[in-house]
Amino acid sequence: MAALRLLKPTAVRELLDAPVFRHEAPWMCFPVLIAALSWAQAPETLPRFEQLPNGLRVCVVEDHALPLVSVQLWYRAGSADDPPQRVGLCHVTRTVLEHREDAALRARAAGVRFESRTLEDACCYVSVLPAELLDYALAIEAQRMRPLKVEPDALQAALAAAARDYGLTPDDPQQQTDRTLRAAMFPNHPYGQPPGFVAAPLRDLTPQAVERFAAQWFTPRNATLFIIGDVSALQVMEAVRTRFAAPAAGDDPPRREPLPSLPEERLELAAPVRTPPAKGGASGTRVLDVAWLTPRLGHFENAALDVLMHRLCNPVDGPLHRRLAELGCTPRWRRETWRDSGMLVLSVDCDPSPRGQRSTDPSPKREHPSPQPEHPSPKRE
Repeated sequence: MAALRLLKPTAVRELLDAPVFRHEAPWMCFPVLIAALSWAQAPETLPRFEQLPNGLRVCVVEDHALPLVSVQLWYRAGSADDPPQRVGLCHVTRTVLEHREDAALRARAAGVRFESRTLEDACCYVSVLPAELLDYALAIEAQRMRPLKVEPDALQAALAAAARDYGLTPDDPQQQTDRTLRAAMFPNHPYGQPPGFVAAPLRDLTPQAVERFAAQWFTPRNATLFIIGDVSALQVMEAVRTRFAAPAAGDDPPRREPLPSLPEERLELAAPVRTPPAKGGASGTRVLDVAWLTPRLGHFENAALDVLMHRLCNPVDGPLHRRLAELGCTPRWRRETWRDSGMLVLSVDCDPSPRGQRSTDPSPKREHPSPQPEHPSPKRE
């Protein structure tokens, strides 16, 4: 029925001329015609797209269900675009821009719910606010796009905030396991490091390096602005043209080479065992992680993988879940997809009892029952 929503009133005649309406039982088509007429007469509010002269792409979606607006500014720059010797530079630059001229602090003080994230292939700034504060949020995002001048104190504060956001600690086995899996799955590629990770050599980062990275990647021609909520698309587009009228400087950022085909091989890695405290003071659980490479973002096989894993691991009738439950274990899975590749991780949590330990043994020994002496069956009189 969703496809019928695109029908226009002039399309009803074409619908009547279709072969299906010349069927031997035309009454069967009456519900389709009634639905088409109702959808054709209903007003439609479609997303509005526009690209400004400075290259900024804008998308406005009207949604009047609540008196709120979501302003999202996405840059096509992520941790995978870090220079090889500057792992974490994108995350630090995003943090510097977030706190530029106390933008995040002023937004929260005005009642705006604000957050930002660094992903593998993108960075984003997201604000949720009342509709009457939309122009204020647009002014903050336009200010963020201006040429950046980094002060040494601001850079040190961003480095400290980046390390705190990632929260890397030597005793955290979860982060160590994830880093081990990524490094093994994507050797010599930026996907081998999790987004938000800041390498130790980055402590000597200079303000000039951050300014050059921002001028190359955090530009209008490398950004997309989404405005979704209780707005008028025509009025919003006029406000966007006014706020973001500054011309873009520089060239388009370079695009990295596609991920090369990796050889098919099986690796066994020694990773820290996650042992979260269990109820009743138990020592915790043993965990086994298995990872596979998956297709890139948008590939049709990803949907098939989701269906397969839901079928195998669902707790109602999943065959893998049932088999592992018999051994005292529970399966969990997650699939991460990026612009150039993806990764599927299956985790198995087992109890610390000997039964659970046997379930994770890679080469379990079959226990044979000891032979019992044969006793002659008693004769019946």
